[in-house]
Amino acid sequence: MRFVMRRTGRAVPLALPVALAALALASPGVWADDVAAGMATKFSRGLVNVATGWLELPKEWVEQSKANPAIGWATGTFTGIGKTVYRTAAGVYETAFFSLPAPPRHMPVIEPNTVFGEVRELR
Repeated sequence: MRFVMRRTGRAVPLALPVALAALALASPGVWADDVAAGMATKFSRGLVNVATGWLELPKEWVEQSKANPAIGWATGTFTGIGKTVYRTAAGVYETAFFSLPAPPRHMPVIEPNTVFGEVRELR
């Protein structure tokens, strides 16, 4: 095994840095499509949630009024405001951090992933 001397006088195996560099250069071709698709999904889902988060308010008015017509408008207002803030904040988060690769079992920040319901992945 060949060694490279550092200024500190310690020897470092040359095979380890070469192997890590080869792995780093070879890996993007293997998983780049999956990572790019995941980033695109996060970015588009974030933009949709930022643009349409306000639709949670009228949606909750309707849903709460179906459950209880007498006070549905009042409970719908409060739950709608809460869900509007939550969905818009989730959209800002996903739009801002879309470029960070997602962990293997990454789930959307909010369920359903858009105000319109589930939207399939871009993969």
